[in-house]
Amino acid sequence: WFYAGHAPTATLLDLELVFEHRNYLPSVGLLIAVAALFRSVSVLRNLSVPFCVLAICYYGFITYQLAVQWGDPWVYAEVSAMEHPHSERATYNLGRRLSVQVIDGDLSNYSRMMELLTHSSQLPGASILPESGMIIAASSAGRVIDNQWWEGIESKLGRQAMSTSNLLALNTLASCTASGRCPYSSRSLLNSFLVAIGSNSDNPGLINEYTKFLATSLGEMETATRLQREIVTANPEVARYLVQLVEFELINGNAGLARDGISRLEYLNRFGVLDGAIGGLQRVLQTIEEKTEG
Repeated sequence: WFYAGHAPTATLLDLELVFEHRNYLPSVGLLIAVAALFRSVSVLRNLSVPFCVLAICYYGFITYQLAVQWGDPWVYAEVSAMEHPHSERATYNLGRRLSVQVIDGDLSNYSRMMELLTHSSQLPGASILPESGMIIAASSAGRVIDNQWWEGIESKLGRQAMSTSNLLALNTLASCTASGRCPYSSRSLLNSFLVAIGSNSDNPGLINEYTKFLATSLGEMETATRLQREIVTANPEVARYLVQLVEFELINGNAGLARDGISRLEYLNRFGVLDGAIGGLQRVLQTIEEKTEG
């Protein structure tokens, strides 16, 4: 029962996160086995009721403690980092919460944030999320960007397979650069993208982030559009790649190509999940066509 209960989330489905609530249903099998043991052994039979009462009280108390921790994101982050100092996820989560304060202008926990993110970045198998968090926080606080952070990013991207965490970090850095909050990061981020592509050239999600960076931060629309067309050709069923290509075509003023892309999106629009994206693109296309006709 225990192993069968874990099978759906521990075998074929590649789930990155691990949470203790996945033990709840599998643990029922263990409790049934213990209860059967008490009922089958005459010496233990009279203890079955007290055992059940103690078990209910114990698990009720543990559940209450967890509810208190999980009910407050700050308490949960603090406790997780304290109990799991060798977990990148736990230490990064607390560091990230502190970095949000720094970005909002509160520098009271700047040193502690840096300590947590530095520790998180040095853990075995760590992603580039801690380094990206330090770069963005330091940029927001007007502090010096340590070159070692970028070196750490390039080193990890050069030897790690592209993960969801690394893609998220690159996306966040690119957004920070495009918004002007990380004004001195364009060249370093470009180098990081090139290192990542050198090790993961067949990853369309990475190329998709790269083309967005080229277009929004470096203004290289021609190269970005060409690469985006290649991604869409190789992955015609992935709507988000096509949405970005249509955005590029609209920026370039290619109304006909944009219209064709929107028609393709309408075909891919199952259960209306793309209604918002399609509506926004159609409004931009209509504006362009009205200006052309005028």
